[in-house]
Amino acid sequence: MSNFDFLKDEWQELYEIANEAESCIYSKPIYTCILNRNALENAVLWMYKHDTDLKEPYDTQLSALVAEPSFIRIFSDEPQIIQKIHVIRKAGNLAAHDSRRITQNDALQSTAELFHFLYWFA
Repeated sequence: MSNFDFLKDEWQELYEIANEAESCIYSKPIYTCILNRNALENAVLWMYKHDTDLKEPYDTQLSALVAEPSFIRIFSDEPQIIQKIHVIRKAGNLAAHDSRRITQNDALQSTAELFHFLYWFA
């Protein structure tokens, strides 16, 4: 059983990525952080595709997408979600570019933040 089972029915692809990330927290923390960032990016891209209130920026990298004012405005009542997004994004970037600095605790925190974001998302 996974903490991400709530995604299974409607968000199968996100479930598979998040479930795999969760299963590797202690054995492959670098991989976990990269997968968490991938799940985040997939969810954010889905939001841009389906929410007409979101204005896609010229630069479509994840950092630009989550910094877009129309995206941030969605979280005006829950600014902590934006903080969680940045934790996931930064851990994933660090894992991809400087993996020596990633610990099991980083993977655990990134996965916990992904859970909160995807719970909000779903």
